[in-house]
Amino acid sequence: MDIYQEIYNLKYFEKLRNSNTEDKEKFLCFHEGGNCDSRQCLDEFKKHLQLAEEHNATKPDRRGKLRTFKWAAFIQAWAELQAAYYFKEKLGFNIDYEPKRALNGNGKGDIEIIVSDDTAVFVEVTTPIRQQPDVVRTDIWDDYQKSVIITSLSGKYKELPADGRSTMIIIGRGLAGGLAPIPRVMTASIDEFYGENRDNLSAVGFLDFGLFSQKPLVTKYNLAIYPNPSAAIKLPDIVLREIINPANKYIKMIWFVI
Repeated sequence: MDIYQEIYNLKYFEKLRNSNTEDKEKFLCFHEGGNCDSRQCLDEFKKHLQLAEEHNATKPDRRGKLRTFKWAAFIQAWAELQAAYYFKEKLGFNIDYEPKRALNGNGKGDIEIIVSDDTAVFVEVTTPIRQQPDVVRTDIWDDYQKSVIITSLSGKYKELPADGRSTMIIIGRGLAGGLAPIPRVMTASIDEFYGENRDNLSAVGFLDFGLFSQKPLVTKYNLAIYPNPSAAIKLPDIVLREIINPANKYIKMIWFVI
């Protein structure tokens, strides 16, 4: 039995079908492959989950988050696995799940990108977009996403270490599906984006994957990086070089705002 079947066993689906959660149909469509997109997304999810299992990162607390009947909580748990998978399998970096927030403390982050024995990037992942757009006007929806993202960054900032590691906050795929075109969303000034006195935040990234109508469907990962110009510790050059490597066929789009 693989890790997916262990977590999503018959008991899980029995409880899901008998539950009163308003997200029941979303979960059933996702797990049962109700359409081509959901089948492809499920295939990707299984890859993300398998990598976590290989790194001994599917312990009871994570399994509990993944078995939730709340779609928003599931999306957040999945985004953490997706970020780890992207940096490991697509960019080739070693990664660590749940790194210590302080080198001598007990708090934990989401993932850490291991660049070398003495260089690492501490990563927090968040999925702040928690509603479907209910307006037609693009500018209103963009303003909503921008304000929610900035608020989310404010909450995540306090969880970053200040111990010599570079740091990054990843904005993952939210409830509204893919993010709006990132250049539109990030119309805030760089000062508004990062706020004041946040020099221990090295960069913010937007990570998502999309399905492309080829035969068979092709999955491509999208990453946009916004380095913090006032960061005390910059992202390692090798991380930036690998992200923008033209030979990396998994990257569909990349923007840098310096």
